Amino acid sequence: GIAHILSVSGYHVGILSMMLALLLKPTQQGRRAQLMLRGGVLLAYCLLAGGQAPVIRAALLSVLWEMGRVRHRQTVQLHTLCFAAAIQLIFSPPLLLSASFQLTYGAMLGLLLLRPRISGLLHPEQPLLKWLWEALAASISAQLGILPAQLYWFGELPLLSLVLNLFITTLTTGVMALYWLTFACLQLPVVREALGLAASGATRLLLAGVRALDSPGISSLWLPRPD
Repeated sequence: GIAHILSVSGYHVGILSMMLALLLKPTQQGRRAQLMLRGGVLLAYCLLAGGQAPVIRAALLSVLWEMGRVRHRQTVQLHTLCFAAAIQLIFSPPLLLSASFQLTYGAMLGLLLLRPRISGLLHPEQPLLKWLWEALAASISAQLGILPAQLYWFGELPLLSLVLNLFITTLTTGVMALYWLTFACLQLPVVREALGLAASGATRLLLAGVRALDSPGISSLWLPRPD
């Protein structure tokens, strides 16, 4: 089902949180009520995903940042990230040595610490070029953030990820949004079939692209592991 297709990742929590914000924005509910609704939905998704580290991290950050807005307090993103990591480690200290924990927090550290510096290297004036550069800077920052853990756990040095992440992220965001919309419209016979066909076609396109890039062996450089 849809829960199996959605891989366990904080990225999907971000998409869900964004869609919740768009749905709740036109309502007349206050920020506190929106925070409670968003927190309840994210908690349900964390339970559905089996309490995986990336999902809990993303849900915690989303709720903590929204709490800062509700209380009209300035939120320091690095402090919030460290607080979320501390909460997870209090309940499960072995997470610190897991690949999932290191990759998810490495990506966030890259975005928080490296993205502003990389983004500041260029200042395009055209809106489209500016958006592309910001997205590319984010991709590079996240890739550099996870690079140490990626080399340690998988012995893999990505070659095309910096270029392809921008396209793949855009496509997967659309695919995940289609799946969530399909899930929300399960009680509407005609709509759910149409959304399901669109999501299925987009998924096949994404998988075909991944297979095509992986077949020549040029998407990454595999490093030899010691015996």
